[in-house]
Amino acid sequence: MPKIQQVFEIDITPEKFLRNCSRVELIELQLLLSSPHYQHQMEEPEAGDVSMIYLPTKQ
Repeated sequence: MPKIQQVFEIDITPEKFLRNCSRVELIELQLLLSSPHYQHQMEEPEAGDVSMIYLPTKQ
């Protein structure tokens, strides 16, 4: 069977993302954002635009 691959780009605001999270997902985000790794990333000086913070994906 042939495979079709296509790249999609979607723009979702942080607020819209959070509004669509479950209670458990919000708690998980809170725990991740309070971890030393993400605290360090948030404290780093930025050169220009806001950089993306990539969250680990569930496997």
